[in-house]
Amino acid sequence: MATRELIQQQIEQLATNDYGRLLSLLIKYGNDICLAEDALQFAFAQASEHWSKKAIPRVPGAWLYRVGVNYMLNRFKSNEANHISIEVIDCEVAEPYIEKAFEDYRLGLLFACAHPAIDKNVHTPLMLQLVLGINVEKIARAFAIPTTRLAQKLVRAKKKLSVSKFPFEIPEPDTFPSRVNAVLAAIYGCYAIDWLRFNAVETNEDMAEEALFLATLLVKLMPEHAESFGLAALLSISHARSKSRFAIDGSFVPFEEQHTNHWNKSLLRQGEYLIHQAFLLKQPGRYQLEAAIQSAHCHRLITGQKNWEQIQNLYTGLITIAPSLGAHVSLSLVMLKSQGASVALNYLDNIEHPHKFHFQPALLAYAQIYAMLDSCEQASAFYQQALDLTTDVIQRAHIAKKLRESQR
Repeated sequence: MATRELIQQQIEQLATNDYGRLLSLLIKYGNDICLAEDALQFAFAQASEHWSKKAIPRVPGAWLYRVGVNYMLNRFKSNEANHISIEVIDCEVAEPYIEKAFEDYRLGLLFACAHPAIDKNVHTPLMLQLVLGINVEKIARAFAIPTTRLAQKLVRAKKKLSVSKFPFEIPEPDTFPSRVNAVLAAIYGCYAIDWLRFNAVETNEDMAEEALFLATLLVKLMPEHAESFGLAALLSISHARSKSRFAIDGSFVPFEEQHTNHWNKSLLRQGEYLIHQAFLLKQPGRYQLEAAIQSAHCHRLITGQKNWEQIQNLYTGLITIAPSLGAHVSLSLVMLKSQGASVALNYLDNIEHPHKFHFQPALLAYAQIYAMLDSCEQASAFYQQALDLTTDVIQRAHIAKKLRESQR
C-alpha cells in the first residue's frame, strides 16, 4: 500500500494534469459549472481519504470522474426539476471512462467561455482556469492583474454561464469569427505560462503538450482559418526544443547555447508544414509571424547562416499587426545583431511605454546592448535591476551569472 505522502503526490499530480479534462466532462454531463466544480472538489477530497485506506485505483482519473458524477447525481435527485438531466447522466455513466471523449468536450467548453454574454476581458482567463486547469494565481501573474480581483471576475462569469445554461459544445461555424481569437489566446496562454517557467522541475510537460494538442485539434475544426495553423506551428516549433532549455543540473540554457541535436526534428517539420499551410490561406496574423520568427531562429542555429535581415523584417511585420512591448524589445536585440549596438540602443531608447523600465526583458536588452558597447557600469546596473524584478530561482541564477560577467 502506498504511503500517505505518495498518495498526496499522486493526487497533486492529477490535479495539475487532469483537472481541466475532468471538469469539462462533468460540465458536459451536468451543464452546470458551479456544480461540476463542487463535484470535482468532492472527488479529490474523497481520493485523499479513501486511497490511503485501500489503494490507488488502476485508472485514478476514471475513479475521480465516477465519484464526481455520483456527487452530481445525488444533487440532481434532490431536485425533481432536473429529472431529465438525471436520465442523461445515467445513460452516460453506463459507458466506460473514455479518454478520447475529452477532445470535443474541452474544445466546446473553450468556445462556450467566449460567449458574447461574458465580459471579453474575462474570456481568456476563464478558459485558462476552467478548461485548462491553471490556478488563478498563475493566471493573475501572467495578466498582471491582482489575484483577488481576477478571482471575483471569474466567479461572476461562471455564475452567468451556469444560470444562463449556455450549451457547452462547439458552436455553429458562423459564430467562430467572434470567438476564435479568445480560444487561440487561451491555448497560447496555456503554453506560454508553462514556457515562461525557468525551472525544469516545475515545468509541466503535460500542459504544454495539451496546448499543442488543442491547437492541432482547432486546425482540424477550422481548416480555412490561417491563425489556427499559425498557432499550431508556433507551439510545434517551440515545443521541439523544450527538452534543450535546461541542463542536466537544472540550470537554464539560453537559445543561442542550446544543442540543436537535442531538438525534436519531427515537431520542427510539423511546424514548417503548418506555416506553409497558413501562408497559402493569405490571411496574415500574429501567430503566423511569431511562428515564422521561431522557424527562422531555429534555421539560423541549425545551418549557421546569419539571417538577421529576414528576422528583422518578420518582427517589423509583427509589430505592424500586433504591436507589443515584448515585440519591440525583441526587435532591438535583432538590430543588435544586424546593425550594431548603437542602432539597437537608439531603437530601444525610443520605445515609448509606461512600463518599459519595469519590464524585465527590456532591462535585460539594455544590459546586453551596453555590454556590447563595453559600458560595463551601465550593463551591470541594468542586470541588477532585472535581477531585482525576478523571483524565479533558476532565472535569478542565470541573470546573476550575467551580472558577474559584466563586472569583470
